[in-house]
Amino acid sequence: MGYVVSSYIDGLSVNSAPLKACDIYNPAWGDVIGHVNFASHSTCDAAIAAGLRAWPNWASTPPHKRAQVLFKFRELLERYQLDLANMVTREHGKKIADAKGSIARAIELIEFHCGLLTQLQGSLALSGF
Repeated sequence: MGYVVSSYIDGLSVNSAPLKACDIYNPAWGDVIGHVNFASHSTCDAAIAAGLRAWPNWASTPPHKRAQVLFKFRELLERYQLDLANMVTREHGKKIADAKGSIARAIELIEFHCGLLTQLQGSLALSGF
């Protein structure tokens, strides 16, 4: 059967009983390589609630701390670039070089947005409010 894509909510993998599921195909061969379960209303509600709980803490996080989180994410993308590119190739049919380019572009975007921190000026902006 392959793998099952589950929801990831509040730091946990959540596999709710599927109301509807969809096959994931390898576009090159047409083989079913996995399944994704459509989230139920309660799963969606749980994801929204988790986001609402997380927002106040993230909103009060100073910009330099946010940038540190994003740079850690960039490090993970770099470390697992080939694994991620293989997943993209398997699920979307891109050539491996194109898939690596997509991951590289994501890394560039993270670096760009973290670099915006240097554009902040004034004591209010740098203090984290």
